[in-house]
Amino acid sequence: MTDINPYIKDAVVQFKTGKLDLKQIEAIFSVMPFEIDFIDENDNFIYFSNQESRINPRTADQLNESMEALHPANVLPRVYQMVDALKSGSRDKFEIISGKHHTYNGYFAVRDDDGTYLGILVFTGQLDYFTNLIDENPTFDGILGTDVSTSTSQSTYDPDKFVAPKYDKGPEQDKKTQTSNREPAKDASTGASDSWLS
Repeated sequence: MTDINPYIKDAVVQFKTGKLDLKQIEAIFSVMPFEIDFIDENDNFIYFSNQESRINPRTADQLNESMEALHPANVLPRVYQMVDALKSGSRDKFEIISGKHHTYNGYFAVRDDDGTYLGILVFTGQLDYFTNLIDENPTFDGILGTDVSTSTSQSTYDPDKFVAPKYDKGPEQDKKTQTSNREPAKDASTGASDSWLS
């Protein structure tokens, strides 16, 4: 793989919600338990997060290539149908589950404050990773071996009052509660996921 040395004009990137330096930004993206790709407004693949093991392997040689370089020819018509809907604003996202480890693929339109289309964030992760965590039920006490109930820290988060944000402009989702009888895989780290478009 060709090595690319990250750079930025200034040492610190000032966001609306705080600031990070380049080394911090790169490290944050590399430790997330999911992976990110970014397709720019011209449909070119320009970024991927550098996890040690990725569900969708990427290489620096693919950077600045069109989406044809990332997808087999038989699925490109569906890919571009999705891209057109995200660009036009008729949809803000597409979410797809595939594979035996229930791979989540989210395609999110990225726009600036004025609504100008900047590209697509592709967010990929294995849902079994999270369902396995639910089965393991990790807690502060279990992980740290301490009693955190006496901590002076007080959270303002109340799960009974949390309301998930509305995001999708697409067709109305079925309002019925969906349930599943599946058994989560106990090892989501092995085996290739099926293609989300196959």
